[in-house]
Amino acid sequence: MYIDSKNRIGYNQSSIRFKQNIQTLTDTSWIYNLRAVTFDWKDQQRQNDEGTMIGLIAEEVSELCPKLVWLDKEGKPEGVHYEWLGIPLPVELQKLRAEVNELKEKLVAS
Repeated sequence: MYIDSKNRIGYNQSSIRFKQNIQTLTDTSWIYNLRAVTFDWKDQQRQNDEGTMIGLIAEEVSELCPKLVWLDKEGKPEGVHYEWLGIPLPVELQKLRAEVNELKEKLVAS
């Protein structure tokens, strides 16, 4: 569940019966450019409760893949849909497997 830019609670539905205009995702190479960071919260109470955290910077993610970011009421990046970060991984894994298989074939042939 998440809260969208209009403060509505939403949740993700995966069934095809809720979707249309389905297209295969092919270019997810931007995932290699995500910058993982450690950070401390500016809010001292939250910092005391949670301590140093790991994450991503919404503004940076928005430049690479805007669909992974939700915006505040002013249209500024507010947060990252971390639960969606795994979606590009099968695409990149399939590319890597194809590359490995190609390299194996070249080794066998040489």
